[in-house]
Amino acid sequence: MNQQQIKYAVNRIKEVKEILLKKVDKKYVIPSTNVTNTEKYDLIQTGKVKLPSIKYITGKIRIVKQQYSYNSNEDHDVIYPSWDKLFKFSKFQKKGYTKKGYIAKRNSIQKKATDLIDDLILGDAKKALQGIAKFENTVI
Repeated sequence: MNQQQIKYAVNRIKEVKEILLKKVDKKYVIPSTNVTNTEKYDLIQTGKVKLPSIKYITGKIRIVKQQYSYNSNEDHDVIYPSWDKLFKFSKFQKKGYTKKGYIAKRNSIQKKATDLIDDLILGDAKKALQGIAKFENTVI
C-alpha cells in the first residue's frame, strides 16, 4: 500500500472507532436528568412539589444582614432561600450512571482500533484490511 492508501485506511479505522464508541455510549450510559429553574418554578406553581415541614426547613435558610441605600442606614434581615434546599426535587432528578461492562467494551474497541492501525503500518496490509472489514461489522 502506498502512503495515501495507508492514510485513508487509518482515517477509516478512526471513523469506525468513533461510531462504535458512540453506539457503546448510547447502549451503556444512562444520562442524568436535571430540572432547570424554569421547570422548578413550574413544578412549584402546579403543586407537584410541596413546601416541606418546618423541621426540614430549619437550618436550610440563611439570613443575611444587608444594608439598603434608600436614604437609610438601617440594617434589614433579608432571607435568601435556595429552591433546592426548600423543596425536594429529587423525584424529578436522576443521577446518570453507566451499566456494567461499559469500560471494558470501550477499552476493547480502542485496543482493536490501535491493533488494526499497528498491523496496517507495521505488519501485513491484507490482514489489516480484513481486520478493518470485521471491525466495521462489529455488533455492540
